[in-house]
Amino acid sequence: MTQIINLPNTVINEEARAEELQRFHDIEQFINEILVPAFEKEGFAVDIELLEALKTERAIAEIIRNKEREYVLSLPFCPNEEKVRIRKVFDAVLGRLEGVCTDYVRNIKGVKLSLIQAENGRFYFNPEEVDKCISSIGVRKFRAEEKKLFELYQKLYAAYRECRDYEKEQGLRPFAGNQLWFARFGQGVTVEEFAKWDLFRLKQISSRLDERVERVSGYGSTGL
Repeated sequence: MTQIINLPNTVINEEARAEELQRFHDIEQFINEILVPAFEKEGFAVDIELLEALKTERAIAEIIRNKEREYVLSLPFCPNEEKVRIRKVFDAVLGRLEGVCTDYVRNIKGVKLSLIQAENGRFYFNPEEVDKCISSIGVRKFRAEEKKLFELYQKLYAAYRECRDYEKEQGLRPFAGNQLWFARFGQGVTVEEFAKWDLFRLKQISSRLDERVERVSGYGSTGL
């Protein structure tokens, strides 16, 4: 007799947590090894304030224009011809930084963690916030109805195996092995596989579909 496995109260998706943690590490690496060098090459001093300001798509253009305006206003006198030259210089800087800024905005979109600067000058996400964020990811809690259904699934698969084994023992045609749809599960339903299903969301969708069918049926009946 196959032993019935009780569904735990909670399952943690460690793979999902690892993927999100790797995403944070990739963003940190991008900032320190690509974005910061690109800005420093253009004469910028990169700090937390600048990194926060760059989180929107139009930010870099506004920053460059403000820097250009500040520079022109700092000059005692600036002929129009010189202003044209200065505009071209700042346009070139903008052109060289737009690509890396677009990548930064795309990478950091949706990330609500604070950045900090270490003593070595490198930038990292606040480790306490990272731990809190990661601990909230991949948590799957099961309700009583789901636990009961998981138990029934196991009994169903156990019955299938019993039928299959009996067919083999008696030399019968393998109906259970060939015709029963759940035979394709191989080893039955695992906790990890079961955790991927949002059964109550499917229940809500099914209820909405039933309501639509009832409304359509009601319209048809009215016309008779």
